[in-house]
Order: sequence, then C-alpha cells, then structure tokens
Amino acid sequence: MTIHYTIVEILTSLPGEIHNEILQYLSFRERLQMAQVCKAWRNLVLSWQPQWKCLPIIDDRCSFVPDMLPYAPFIESRAVKQIKVHYYLDHDHLSTIMEFIQKQQFHAISKVDLAVQEFTKDQFETLIDTCGNVLKDIKVKGLGKHKNNIRPDALLKHCPSLVKLDFNGCVFMDEYCGEDQQAKRHWNPVDLMDLKHESLLFLSLRFHNLGEFRNFNPSPFLKAVPKLRYLSMNIAHLQVVADSLTKMIRRYCPELVALVLYENVRRGETIPKENFQTLLNYKEEEKTQTRPEKGLRYLIIHEHNYAQTARRICTSLIDQFHNFFFSLDFRGAGTINNGVLCHISALPFPSLKHLKLEHNDYLPPDLHPPTLLSIFEQWDIMGSNNNNLTHLALLNLNINVNDDLLTMISVSCTHLKDLTLDNCHGVFGNGMINFLERQNQRHQLSTAENDNSRHLQSITLSNARRAMDSDVLLFMAKEMGYLKRVVIEGASFDYDGYDHMNSFVSIRANLIMQQQQQKTNNNHASKTSVDEEIQLLEYLEISFYVYDSEYGSSNTDIDESSEHKFQSRMDSIAKTWAYTIKTRDEDGEIPSAVITKRKITNTKLK
Repeated sequence: MTIHYTIVEILTSLPGEIHNEILQYLSFRERLQMAQVCKAWRNLVLSWQPQWKCLPIIDDRCSFVPDMLPYAPFIESRAVKQIKVHYYLDHDHLSTIMEFIQKQQFHAISKVDLAVQEFTKDQFETLIDTCGNVLKDIKVKGLGKHKNNIRPDALLKHCPSLVKLDFNGCVFMDEYCGEDQQAKRHWNPVDLMDLKHESLLFLSLRFHNLGEFRNFNPSPFLKAVPKLRYLSMNIAHLQVVADSLTKMIRRYCPELVALVLYENVRRGETIPKENFQTLLNYKEEEKTQTRPEKGLRYLIIHEHNYAQTARRICTSLIDQFHNFFFSLDFRGAGTINNGVLCHISALPFPSLKHLKLEHNDYLPPDLHPPTLLSIFEQWDIMGSNNNNLTHLALLNLNINVNDDLLTMISVSCTHLKDLTLDNCHGVFGNGMINFLERQNQRHQLSTAENDNSRHLQSITLSNARRAMDSDVLLFMAKEMGYLKRVVIEGASFDYDGYDHMNSFVSIRANLIMQQQQQKTNNNHASKTSVDEEIQLLEYLEISFYVYDSEYGSSNTDIDESSEHKFQSRMDSIAKTWAYTIKTRDEDGEIPSAVITKRKITNTKLK
C-alpha cells in the first residue's frame, strides 16, 4: 500500500536542525504566513526562539507594542537579548515597552538601542529592575532637554556590567538654573562620585546643549572607568581642559587604546573600519606577541572651528604617545598646519601603520610647501626601523602634495601597501610614473625574498586628473599585475577620459586572456608570455563625472553598447567592481554636491 505524505506532515516531521535552517532564511512576515497554514506549523514557527533575539523584528519594521502582544506566550524570557526603539513622537510609547519587558521578565537583555526624545528616570528604573545586571551595551540618541531624562552618569552607576555606552543628547542641569549664568555651564555628574566601573571599555559622550558644556570637565568620567579603551568626545566641549587632557588619560585611563575627538556629530565619530577591526583584535595580538607598553594607539581628530583647541590637544598627545601610535587620522586646520606637522616630523613613530591627513575641503591649507616633505625626509633620516607606514592617505591638500613629495614617500616608506590621493593637484603624470617604478622595484625585491607583503597593493586616485594621464594608466595596466585594489574617481566622462580608462581595462583584460591561453597551451605551465603574471584585482572602482554644458563643459554621450563592453572587461579583470557615473547638483540645496546618476556593481561567484 502506498502512503502519501503532505508537505505539512513532511516539514513537521523533520529534525529541529532542519527547521532552524529553513526558518532563518525567511523574514518575520514570511514566517507569519507559514504559521497560518495549520496549528502544528503555528507552534513550530512561533516557538522558534532565535527570531525573538532582537525586538521588535527589525526586518519587517514591526512595532513593539501592541504588535508583539499576540506572540508574548511563545517568547521565552531568555530569548530576548536586544531591544531597539526609534520613535520620537509618542512619549508614552517607551513606557509601554518598558512595562511589557518587565511583565514578560525579559531578564537576559544585554543591548539597548534607543532613539527617543525622552528616556526618563522612571523608565530606566523599570529597565534595570528587569535586566540591569546583564546590560552590556546602551546607546541613547536624540534625548531632548527634559528635566526627568536620564543622564550618562546614572547609566554607569546602575549598570555594573556595562561594556559600551554611547550617549547622544542633552543633559538637563536643573540644580544650576539660578541667576548665575556661568554656573549653568558647569555640570557635576554626582552619580560618579567614588564610583569605579571596572567593566566599561567603550565610552562616547555627545552633548547637544553645547552652550552649557563649553567648560565640560571629563575627569569624573575618566576617573570612574579605569579599564576604558575607547573614548569619543566632541572637541568643542574640551576648550578648558585642552592642556590637561593628556595628563588625565595617563593618570585615570592607562589602558586607553583609541581616542576620537570630533566637532560635527555626523563626522569623525568612529574609528575607520580597518583600524577598528584591529582594535577589536587587540587582545588576540597581545596573546601572540610580546605585550606592548600601555599607550594610546589610535588618534582621530576631526574639527572645523576649534583649531586652537585641536592644536593644543594634538601636540600634547603626540609628545606623550608618539612611540605607541598605530594610526593617526587628522582633519581640519587645527592639525593640518605648519606647527603640528613640523612637530610630527621631529619625532619617531616606530609603530605607526596608518596615516591620514585631510584638510577642510572648502578652505585652502595654510601650509608651507616643504612642511609635508620634511616629515618623510626626517623619517628617512631616522632609518627604516622608524618608518613602518603601510597605509597613507592625503586628502584635499592641493598643491602641497607634489612630485617631490611623492618621490620622498617612495624612498622613505618602504613598507607602503595602500596609497590614497584626493584633490592633490601638485602631482603630474611623470611624478606618478616615477613613484610607480619605485614600487615595482620594491615588488621585485620582496618577490626575491619571498615576502609578498612588502609592496604596494592598493592605490586610490580621486580628483587627480593631472596624475591620471594615459601613460600612468598604461603603466599600471602592463607593469603592475600584482595590484589588488584600484580606485579611480573623478575621471571626466568625455572621449579623452573614457578612452584612457577603457585602455587601462582593455590592456589588462587582454593580458589576462593571453596568460590563460598560454597556460592552456603549455598544460598549465606557470611561465607566461608576459614578464609578470597579471592577477585578478580583488576590487576595481572607476567613477566618471558628467559635466553639463550649461556650466562650461560639453557632455559627451557614450553609447550604451560601449558602456556594456567596458563593464564586461571590468568583469574579466576584477573579482568585485563598481562602475559609477556622477554629476554635480548645481541647483540643489548644497551647491556642487556630488550626486550619483547610476552605479553598477558586480561580484564574481566564488
């Protein structure tokens, strides 16, 4: 007798591991549709606890309450690990959520992400009564200036297991609202008195009521968190303590690894991804190598209007920690000036790997031409042991980056792997070719020594048309087959600019095709008809600019079939590539803002 099984019976009878594999590929709304099939499937779907890890269900934008109430009986108290509430309009909404969390006894919540105008003390007490001992990550954004809103010092005091605190909002100072206007500008975080928080590693403080924090003293926070490793603050709050900040860090936070000082809350808030990943792996590095002396390793200073404060803080930190720095990222006139850069040139930086110097894009840098050059000249004199730079980015420095500087970089930076030039108009084609020829010599030397890590692997040229002539692109296509990443931004989308890019892509594609044919004919022999094997690029990005004739430049139309051929050649030379057409939004709210007309990306299947 033949037994017929329905799809319902088959799926229900599968092992739990198979259920997990199936359900994790479905969105929450798709699971709800599945739950409507029958009672067995409803129990199967709603009892699958991994979907309740983060409430509300983010991928479907399901509101927290009341939408979650029908599913409450199916949610185990230990399943919920994170809550995320981004809701500014209804002030009572957060209270309803906290009551729901308390009623359901979600005592395993370790991460809270709130973007609300009000997070009151009563709401916070409800939260900590439920899961205060296990909270490890709190992010609060958008708090208004309300009397009952929670303060960052209270968050630290009542969450003993907290590892990361990101506070972004206003702090209401009711105890100082007298007639003395100066008294309003001094905030004493009383909840930090005699507090030693041994768990906190990441602290970001961003106060929106700037006028009341011009005399902010961060020392109470630093005293309370002796194990702190990452600190982010607004540089506008540090004018009074600019000369003493370094001493505070040494005295109170000896394990601090990264310091981020920014002005605009939307920029400079975080460590660059490549540096941040290294920071997260810092403990692993300590396990495999001799433990380094304690000292600041990552410094980011981005400012626009507080040059004096930035200069004082920067020079003091450099004096103290120049032997420890792994990464320096400077933006603004406070750090990109003759004084600070000359100070850098006079000191050794034996651990420095990443250096990024960026000036404000709307102001010309106030630099003497030899200032940048002197940094690399002095580092060259100090010897290779004092220059281990692998990543260098020079942005918006205009004519201060020239052929002579590029030559000195190639001489002194013998470990350079990644170079980025943006709006550096002093570099011409001949200077770039001389630089690339030196990189080829380094590559040949490192190949002979079986050390393939000591040569240029990535190059980014943005808005540097003088350095991107046809000879440079031809050299990169033919002679630098070892490059892994190439980014060329700001090429003009006319016949000259397009033809130059097309030649680069076509020549490299033809060389790779010749290699493949040669290997096939020689039974996969390693020797080819070209001097150096051309490798597939890990990443290739080419961005063109279209200039409207209304603004003085004619717009040349490239036919669609030519674009498709260009993209197919990109596909043959790179594992991942991006092809972008950009223009200037002259009529928009932001004059000359770059807008993307179209962008095509592709990644080869592994």
